[in-house]
Amino acid sequence: MIYTEEKNTLRELTKLCKQEGILEPDNVPGFENEDLVDSGVIDSMGLLSLQSMIEEYYDVLIPQELFIMELRSLTSIAAYLDTYKSSKNQKQRFGIA
Repeated sequence: MIYTEEKNTLRELTKLCKQEGILEPDNVPGFENEDLVDSGVIDSMGLLSLQSMIEEYYDVLIPQELFIMELRSLTSIAAYLDTYKSSKNQKQRFGIA
């Protein structure tokens, strides 16, 4: 089961990808769980464009190896972003840089 925050991040990420032209507006529902490259949704260059867009929009630096090897679906990217945001919020709450 996907938590509400993760669903919101997934929706936001999907919308952003469509607005930026990384994803087609009419992708089949459920593609969010598919490997974006293996399923043909985007090519390897598109994956790097996606990484760059996410890093800029969410103000996060994602190691390229992690992105290419593990974060290959929108669902996995959204989960990573939620974990990052949660960690960042806790650090700010406790005054940790």
